Amino acid sequence: MVVVDGDIVYGGDDCDVTFPRGFKVRKYRNDLSYTVHNVVRYPTTNMHTFVYCMMKSPKKVTVRVNNEEIVAMNDSLYDYKYIHFERNTPVDKLVCQMLTDSESLVVLEDISNTTEPTLF
Repeated sequence: MVVVDGDIVYGGDDCDVTFPRGFKVRKYRNDLSYTVHNVVRYPTTNMHTFVYCMMKSPKKVTVRVNNEEIVAMNDSLYDYKYIHFERNTPVDKLVCQMLTDSESLVVLEDISNTTEPTLF
């Protein structure tokens, strides 16, 4: 395990798994309106397991990594998911998949095209 700019990286034989500290997502409703949410990583007592919480929402996703795969489960009573992913799956994308349900679609916020406004 290595910490790089706040992200936690677990090395492996075939690929590294990076747990980002946080990221932004868009939560689309059925009418295509959306809200932007921060998703934040929290530690657990197991050093290979983290909980991602979507702010302004009760939704949580628990993500665990082992030598063969990444396992994720959501914290929903009505739309429970427990999915095994390959180790090369980006953690932020699998968290979005786990947060998506029948009432909303959750996707990563594209921040590559945004620029910070200048002061002058």
